[in-house]
Amino acid sequence: MKEFLLTSELETKNLAQKLAEYFFNLKKKNIFLNLIGNLGAGKTTFARYFIEEWLILNGESQEKKMVTSPTFSIARLYGKKSPVAHLDLYRLKNLEELEQVDFETYFYDYPVCIVEWLLNVDPEQRLKPSVFFDIEFQFINEKSRRVCFLNLNLDF
Repeated sequence: MKEFLLTSELETKNLAQKLAEYFFNLKKKNIFLNLIGNLGAGKTTFARYFIEEWLILNGESQEKKMVTSPTFSIARLYGKKSPVAHLDLYRLKNLEELEQVDFETYFYDYPVCIVEWLLNVDPEQRLKPSVFFDIEFQFINEKSRRVCFLNLNLDF
């Protein structure tokens, strides 16, 4: 486990960018990031900065399509060369609802999949691919968050 105390949005951005660079340089496919935490803990902000950096690293500009939360659409796809799927499952209540959004394509077919609120629909976490990374976000106060890479030990 690797833990970070972030005291500004800029620090969140820097951490997300470093993680995107790390995975980009590995040339690894099927990266599955499971973002865990309460509302307002910083999951979507982290995801946005990761996706923006991933697009830049792949030579794609995010200017034409701003990275936004998929809370209402459930899923969004960004990029063409090396797409990132971003799912926010907050509004879903069970696996049947998840199946309606063709989750298998998002979870297993794209180079990167970032999921928020997986525990809402899959409490036993049976749907995660064999290689996944859990990142937990904890709200401390308006300016501070604790971010833990639960199964990813990186020194940035």
